[in-house]
Amino acid sequence: MSSVVIELFDEKSIGRNFQLAALASIMSEIPEELKRRILTGITTNVIQLSNEEYATISNALASFLDVVCTEETKGTKGKQKGKPVPKLYTAGSPKDKSILASAGIIGEGDRLTCQGVKNALKTLPPDKLATNVRVPMFLKTYVFSYYRHLSETQETRVSSLLIATVGSIISLISVLRDGGRSTEIYLIPDTSPASLELSRKVYNLFYAARDGEVKKIQDLIKKVAVELGGVSEHQAILLSLLMYVAQIKELANELSADLDAIVEANGFETFLLTRIDASGNRPILISATPVSISWILKRLGEKNSIILLNALSRLISHGIESEDSDFENTAKSASAKCLNSFYRYVETGSLDTLVECSRDLVVLADKAGKLQGLEHVKKAGDAARETLYYITRILG
Repeated sequence: MSSVVIELFDEKSIGRNFQLAALASIMSEIPEELKRRILTGITTNVIQLSNEEYATISNALASFLDVVCTEETKGTKGKQKGKPVPKLYTAGSPKDKSILASAGIIGEGDRLTCQGVKNALKTLPPDKLATNVRVPMFLKTYVFSYYRHLSETQETRVSSLLIATVGSIISLISVLRDGGRSTEIYLIPDTSPASLELSRKVYNLFYAARDGEVKKIQDLIKKVAVELGGVSEHQAILLSLLMYVAQIKELANELSADLDAIVEANGFETFLLTRIDASGNRPILISATPVSISWILKRLGEKNSIILLNALSRLISHGIESEDSDFENTAKSASAKCLNSFYRYVETGSLDTLVECSRDLVVLADKAGKLQGLEHVKKAGDAARETLYYITRILG
């Protein structure tokens, strides 16, 4: 009986985390016996599957990519909107794009897309999956080592490369572009059993929410980390994640229940918030740290803090889009100060930091009231007043 073999990359490389992100994301969707086979294979670094078992896995991954991926469209000011995909690098020979093309994951001269990867999952035959190819640069970054180190593994099977590519798309939650700098932000399992068990629930939080009230995570991170200013990048990303899950919490549906289960198990901490500098011709690891927000969400169990985060999210969004440039600057300054104040409040429990933020909100709300007929200014003013109200509730 012919089989499909998936070889796992070495334990320090991000490619392995991507492979496990992909496989763990479908564990709950496949038969229990197949799940056990995968878990056993993870311990030996080789997963051997029958053609039928591989078909089950590839179909499940293709279905999940339907949830993960949104079609790219032209947004305002001509900017591309949609699910970001990892950068393919030009260092090394052959280049990443050539490797993926030879593997049949993209067409010759094409760029990496969700649709191309879905097609590969559905159409690549067993003999092609067994072919050896070079390991592309975007999978070779070491996650647990000095940032310049790259995996020395040179070759892998097409099957292993395809699974890693799927995982890279699933785990990439945002790309920040600021001038000539590009930073990819990944949420990857730390490879512990707990992270594998929770992967589907965690990724569902970011992809299964299609409610118009829930802002896309990549847009929220971009607004806070790039457009707002005044907040460090790492802290901006953590605060964006907090604001995003606060929106999920307010939905009070199945996703909200999953969020509660993740927080109760300290599940976010089993994932690594990984930043990759993708500005050059090879990836450079900036940081890989646990997503330390479960303890914050436990501390913020009271409803006032959750609503406060949602109000801050609206304040940032409408403040940045304000029609009046002077008001926009005031709104951005107040939003940044309040985010930093809120983070210090969470860390220390000190209410004084929230008092500092309140003063700026009073000024902003007053300024909004004097500007008539401007939609985003009005909404930013409303959000400032709501934020101030819930700070007052917290202060008692």
